[in-house]
Parts: sequence; C-alpha cells; structure tokens
Amino acid sequence: MNKYIFLIFFSLYYCTYSQSNPFWIGLDNTPTSLMINPSEYMENKWHANIPAIGDVSLNYGNTSLSIYDLFTTDDNVDIDTRITDLLKKTKKDGFIAINTNIEILNFGFRINSNNYISMGIYNELDIYSSVPIDLIKLAINGNYEQNNKTYSFADFYLKATITNVFHIGISRNIDNKYNIGIRAKLYMEGVSMYSSGNKGEFFVANTNNSPYEVYFNDIYINLKASGLDESSDLLKNILYSGNLGAGLDLGFTKRDRRIKYGISLQDIGFVYTTKETLETIYAADTVVRGVILPSKTGDNLDFSEILNMKPKENHNVKYLVWKPTKLNAYYQKGHDEQDYYPRDCYGSKFYYKHTFGVHLYSRIYVSNIKSALTGYYIHQYDKHMKLKISYTIDSFSTYDVSAGTIIGYKIFQFHLAVKNLLSLKNIYSSNKLGAQFGISIAL
Repeated sequence: MNKYIFLIFFSLYYCTYSQSNPFWIGLDNTPTSLMINPSEYMENKWHANIPAIGDVSLNYGNTSLSIYDLFTTDDNVDIDTRITDLLKKTKKDGFIAINTNIEILNFGFRINSNNYISMGIYNELDIYSSVPIDLIKLAINGNYEQNNKTYSFADFYLKATITNVFHIGISRNIDNKYNIGIRAKLYMEGVSMYSSGNKGEFFVANTNNSPYEVYFNDIYINLKASGLDESSDLLKNILYSGNLGAGLDLGFTKRDRRIKYGISLQDIGFVYTTKETLETIYAADTVVRGVILPSKTGDNLDFSEILNMKPKENHNVKYLVWKPTKLNAYYQKGHDEQDYYPRDCYGSKFYYKHTFGVHLYSRIYVSNIKSALTGYYIHQYDKHMKLKISYTIDSFSTYDVSAGTIIGYKIFQFHLAVKNLLSLKNIYSSNKLGAQFGISIAL
C-alpha cells in the first residue's frame, strides 16, 4: 500500500510542466520578446499571431525527485528499497515550479513613428510547490519503529492557478536609443489552490510509561481553493469565474548600435478571489499515547478520529493573493554588422551576424526568490533566419544547453526552442525539460 501512495505522489508531480527562464529575450521585431519586455523595439507596421499557436511553451523541472531512480531496471532492487533510497537522497528544501503558457490571441500595430500598441489574451497554468519530504515519509512509513523522530508540517507550501489574462501595452521610443514600455493586465482566475503559513511538528517519543507518545505540537494546516467544489463547472470556471485581478508589466530598453540592454518586471499585480471558495483548516496541539499510524505493519488508523481533528470548513471566504513577479535583465553586444538590402519586412537597416549576451531571470514569490543566469550566442544567417544557443544555471540544472531558431518566410515568422538538450538522451533522469514554439505574421 505504501508504494502506491508514493507512486500517486509521483504521478501528480510528473504529469505537469515546470517553469523555465524565457528563451526569446532581447530580440527586435519579435512578438514573443515584446511579451517578456513591453519596451522592446517593434519596427513593423503590425503583427498578429496564429490563434492558439502563436506562442506555446511547455516546460518541466524539479529539484528533488528522479523518476529514473524509481523505475530503472538496471538492477534487481525491489520497488520498496528504491523508494527508501530515493527518499534518503531527496532534499528537504526541494520544490517544483510549473508554468505553461498558451497565447490565444495576440496582435499589435503602429500608431505613429514612436508608439507601438499590442494586445491579446493568453492562458496560464502556474504552480509552485514545495516537496514536503517529512509528510511523504510519514504517509509511507507511518511512525512504526520511528522513535524520537520529528516531522515538520511547516515545509509545505502550494500555489496552483489557471488564469486567463487580457492585456494591452505600449512600447514608446523616446529617441533613437531609448524605449520604455508598459502593459496593463486583467487577470481572470478560473481555478486556484493555495496553502501557506502551515506550521507545527509531529514527534514520536519512546517512554517508560508507554510504547509511544505522539506529540502534535501546534499543528496548523490550511488549504484555500476556488472553482473546485463538487458542484462547480470546471470548464465554465476556466473560461470565466468572476475572480478578477489586475497587474502591470514595466520595461526599459537602450540600444546604442552594437550594444543593447534592457530590464523588465512582469506581473506586478494581484487576484482577489471571491467566487466558489472553500477554506479547509486542520489544527491540533495535543499528546496521544500508543498510536501507530498506517505503516509497514498494515495497521489502519483514522488520523482525524484519534485526534478528534475534524477539518474546519469555511465557505465563501474572500482572499487576495499576489502574483509572482518576474524580473528579466539582459545585456548583449553585436559583432560583424551587415546591411539589409533590400530592407527587411520590418524596415530594419542593419543586423549583426554574431551577438553575445547574458540574461538574469528571477521569479519573486511571497516566500522566496528563484533565479537563473544564462549566457547566450545568436547567429543571424541573413534577414530571414536566426539561431540561438544558450547555457543556463538555475535551481533545476547546472548544465542546461538550449537551442532555438527563428525563421521568416514572406510575412510569416516561425520560432522553435528546445531546452536542456543534454537531458534528451535519458529524459526520465532529467530534472528539466522544455520546448517552445509558435507562428506569427507581420508586415
């Protein structure tokens, strides 16, 4: 039974895709770059994506668990032993961060020589969760033969949302060197789950008076959810739920011939949740003697009954949650200037055959900050084709080599990127995988 608990946990984590740093940053006349930094240069008259496939990003990563270690057949070790060994190797501060983004609609147009307007809709799945290794061990092993062990409930944190985002932005050229940009966003959150501020410890003591004394020290676990009630229409909530919020993206870019650098802040905002909400709270502060939780002995125990710890449910609660803000900063320098002749479809006068750059990316959560540092090289073959290669160090991997290309054909622009190429030889042992693709048109 214990191994099935573990396998269920694995399934929940590995059916998702994890966030990764933006790949297409710092490029002129590229709609995907404009979504990362609203101040990027857009010299074309207008652009529009192909609905639903204008930009799709799918990424996966974790810092703790390897599915290969669990299911490998390279040895004769049984599944119980593998689970035990894997739990021993798992970091207590491990986490997963999940983000998928699908552009439903995106278009833009120039209103004069200095201002470019863009707007659209995209759908985002965003999950950030700790890996509560103490709770996993307790669920699998129980407290059987676990004398004087302490299990913490404070390690568990969860934020999961499905959100539709409506946005409109402007990129303004101040002179030939500076651009500033702003993008206003309306968040429509369809489904959400939050758990934070959890605390308390579960401690098993062996005393002379009793085989076990189990201490539930100031335990508090809460879970807020919206749109997931048994009576909820999940599809309707994803399309429209009434849980609204607002946010801003801000950007600055400077281009001085060969050198270009920029900085942006995305999703400075919040969501106020009021519809179909449910808050569930578990609380306990007591001592119980002679308790053995479900364990290898096959015992079965109703945890709530032993503690008289029935969950408290609060319906129609209202709560405000801040969005995780994303910081992007980059610096790049071009070499081997080439003239466009004739001018490309965007009106550009020149391009650089070789560009080298560095990119800092951070996601700022309420509880902590996760960052990635990337070095990259862009080779532009001609006015129709670019190739980018990057090397990233982040929480998931220290050997992430990624590659992508942008290909233009008449008014069409196609982009494709594959991340962490070195992991493709054995995707089951990888801590990070990802891909991004899309098609847009511009004139």
